[in-house]
Amino acid sequence: MDVEVFAFHDARDDRASERFVKWIDDHPDGYYINCKTAKKMMLHGSSCSGVIFDPPRNLAKHKKICSLDRDGLVRWAARRSDEPPKFCKRCPSA
Repeated sequence: MDVEVFAFHDARDDRASERFVKWIDDHPDGYYINCKTAKKMMLHGSSCSGVIFDPPRNLAKHKKICSLDRDGLVRWAARRSDEPPKFCKRCPSA
C-alpha cells in the first residue's frame, strides 16, 4: 500500500516554502524528509527544532516530502534511493 505524501519544492511552486510551513503547522505529529539530493535525505519530525522559520529563508529550496506515516515515508525513500534516509538527531520522534 502506498503512503500518502505531500511534496514541496520551489523548483515547481514559487509558494512551496509557504505551503510547507502551513503543512507543518497543520500536522504537528507529521514527518518530512529533506531531500538535498536523490541520495542525501534526512527524516525529521514536524516539530524539529532545526527548522528555522525566520524570513526570508526559503524552506523549500530542497524538496520536502511530508507524511503522517513515518514508516511509510521511510519506505517511500527506500524506493527512490539506494541509501536509506538519515534520522535527525534533534528530533525525538524521527
